Amino acid sequence: MHKLRPLLAFVLPAFLLGGFLNLDLAQAAEPQATINFFYSDTCPHCYRESLFLDGLEKSYGDQLKVNRYSINKIGTTSILKNLAEEYGATDVFGRVPVTFVGDEYYTGFDSAEGIGRKIEQAVLAQLQPEPIPEPEPGSEPEPEPIVPEEPGIIQVPFLGTVNPSDYSLPALAIFLGALDGVNVCSLGALVLVLGLTLELKSRKRILFYGGLFLLTTVIVYGVLINLWHQLFVVLQHYLGILGLMIGVLGIVGGVFFFREFLRMRKVGLVCKATGASFVDRVMKMTETAFSKPDRILYLILAIVLFAAVVVVVEFPCSAAVPVAFAGIMADAGVSGMEQFLLLSLYLIFYLLDELLIFGVAAWRMKVVLTSPSFTIWATFIESVFLFAMGFYYLSGLI
Repeated sequence: MHKLRPLLAFVLPAFLLGGFLNLDLAQAAEPQATINFFYSDTCPHCYRESLFLDGLEKSYGDQLKVNRYSINKIGTTSILKNLAEEYGATDVFGRVPVTFVGDEYYTGFDSAEGIGRKIEQAVLAQLQPEPIPEPEPGSEPEPEPIVPEEPGIIQVPFLGTVNPSDYSLPALAIFLGALDGVNVCSLGALVLVLGLTLELKSRKRILFYGGLFLLTTVIVYGVLINLWHQLFVVLQHYLGILGLMIGVLGIVGGVFFFREFLRMRKVGLVCKATGASFVDRVMKMTETAFSKPDRILYLILAIVLFAAVVVVVEFPCSAAVPVAFAGIMADAGVSGMEQFLLLSLYLIFYLLDELLIFGVAAWRMKVVLTSPSFTIWATFIESVFLFAMGFYYLSGLI
């Protein structure tokens, strides 16, 4: 018996270790289930499904993997597009939540007993697959399934390596809105209105007429961006070339703003819309209206018309940034209240510099402008961003 103890001391641990290794290998060989879940940060149905999926992950442990993709991140649409093509799911764009599991996909979420039960059944179907028949001699092997690729990395001049998926749509709305707001024509029109209003020697009138100008500007500008967004949604649905359009727009816009940057450094801040016959007529009408401040209705109509004309006439000159933002929203599939909130955030920061000038004018009763170099270099940043955006979208098509 004593002679067997050294042998048992060696054999027993080896036997136990082998048992554990076999157990781990058996577990590792178990079939896995994968869920690809596309959601919006502001969608209540998405939130409820996310909680449901949390429960599934706890129940199935390592057997289940849930990939979560926020449509508020740039690049998610390309992943969704790949899966939609694989599943033949042409109706998923513009909807959230969207869930791909096994051979099935589901749009929307009602409850754990409704769509939730269907999702879990699809998970079980993945975990308990039917036996795969042996291929017949001479038959071709099955092609491997398409695996969604993560959004790519791009190189941005002066900024280095950037992963667009790290930036949310709200942050992008703030950034682009602030850049777009540094606008020579719109600022010049506001300064003209404030200058005419200051001659009335009334802080209340400055607040009223200046505020009316800004309100009209933001409404007309918002309507134009929304129209472009709706156009992109239609084109995406029928043509499916939205990425190409945004990429080309980025390159063309980058060239335009870089040329504007060079022009401004040479001749200074000059609005191209100034001098247009129609704009000049409306401007003179506004100046005439201010010479008769007692005709309040006439003055209000003149300010509203002047603001609207400046926005519409100037829009083609600076359209690259707002139209690109409209395209990005369409590419992300946002709609409804989410699209309204993103557009509102963009417009708030679009008006930020004008609100500052307006506030200072109402407080100090004089117009104070920012440094011209600030506007010039903001134009250069717009050019760099549009180039980067254009290359990013076009590279995703290659």
